[in-house]
Amino acid sequence: MNTLLDNLADHLQGDTLTQLSRQVGADEEATSNAIATALPLLVGGLVRNASTPAGASSLEQALDGDHDGSLLQNVSALFGAGNAAPVSPRTLNGAGILEHILGTRRTPVEQDIGKASGLNLQQAGKLMALLAPLVMAYLGRRKREEGTRNIGSLLRTEQEDIDRRASGLFGNLFGKKPTADFSDVRSGSSTTAGAQRPTATGQLETYTVVAGDSLSKIAQRRYGAASKWRVIFEANRDQIKDPDLIHPGQVLTIPQDR
Repeated sequence: MNTLLDNLADHLQGDTLTQLSRQVGADEEATSNAIATALPLLVGGLVRNASTPAGASSLEQALDGDHDGSLLQNVSALFGAGNAAPVSPRTLNGAGILEHILGTRRTPVEQDIGKASGLNLQQAGKLMALLAPLVMAYLGRRKREEGTRNIGSLLRTEQEDIDRRASGLFGNLFGKKPTADFSDVRSGSSTTAGAQRPTATGQLETYTVVAGDSLSKIAQRRYGAASKWRVIFEANRDQIKDPDLIHPGQVLTIPQDR
């Protein structure tokens, strides 16, 4: 059975992507990048909520009452299209859904999406409010297809799929990985064709992070060894708090090989 990544990728291409971009006020490339960052964050928020009995029960009720999955075949309703089938306001209430999923974390999450994609905070917020009903629609349909009452287990499966495929299919579908990864630290895999090289500036070299980068990949290109990612991390602790979270546009100092 298709996962959230497969299913929503099918619905967020072509005309739908064009409409999302217009609603957000951004170009399609930036919108695609933001989608690729936003979907895993939304699933992560749902996983946290469903980790408690009360949270799981609340989510079950929302799925049973307002999210039967039909929105996936009626996406134009999100944009207020005149030819769209009628949809309950609760089904389309992206802001309300985000309040339940993210709570006080909403603004930091939207800031992270903006940093990763180039959207401003308002644009990231609009996109999140459009994506949230689609995520709920997918989960509602999946729940009905499987006849499951264990939403927590279903969500953990989705999270595992996102973690497994973060550097693969999901990035290929949207042109952007959800987060940087260290999947090549042990393997020392080769670099991607056309990858940016560090630029010399005085006595230092700098590197501007692009979509799909990780510290290990940069280390592989600079030092010929992915395992030397920590050299770059230590030189940039002022701007990298978590070595697994770097984002496009960051300008990193690249030390001489040690």
